[in-house]
Amino acid sequence: QMLIVNGSQGYVYTTGLGLVTITDADFLPSYTCAYIAGYFIVAQVGSGTWGVSALDDAMSWDAINRAVAESSPDGIQAIARFNGEIHILGDNSREVWYNAANPTANPFSPNQGAALDRGCIAKYSVATDLTALYWLGDDLVVYAASQYTPTPISNNAVNYDISITANPEDAIGFTFQDQGHYFYALTFPTGKRSEGRRVGKECRSR
Repeated sequence: QMLIVNGSQGYVYTTGLGLVTITDADFLPSYTCAYIAGYFIVAQVGSGTWGVSALDDAMSWDAINRAVAESSPDGIQAIARFNGEIHILGDNSREVWYNAANPTANPFSPNQGAALDRGCIAKYSVATDLTALYWLGDDLVVYAASQYTPTPISNNAVNYDISITANPEDAIGFTFQDQGHYFYALTFPTGKRSEGRRVGKECRSR
């Protein structure tokens, strides 16, 4: 199954049935989603609530499997999977949940030592590769986290360019590999600008 979300509706694609609309009343409309250990994860738009699907079934959702990102009373910007855990990036915080195999309700539990007061301003800026989780921070600095502590990877010149870019919250991030090097690219559709970072070396393009 492939889960597709757009902020107001969810769809499931399979090779047998094609694209099917999720009609379960307990599904939470979400802008981003993730998949881990047989579960599909979504976050309710404009809130700190997120939910987990039935095992191996993105069409089936139950309100009992919901949880609230609890480290800060902010809204969730994005959800991502990295290093076998769920990373929940809020407006001004980030927290990590792991699969605790809880027998009832949500199977995930928070990693209490991984919460961080550094949020995300652009929901679609979040991306991962084999080395790190990347996002555009709420302070308009680009971060990478290979473990739990993020490291700024944008230099002063890039930070300034981002700060004067129109609508930085529209930023879209993605990763790719070229000639053995991992890249994180950040594009600003409204500001008509793009920035890129090669792991271990800074690079820029416009």
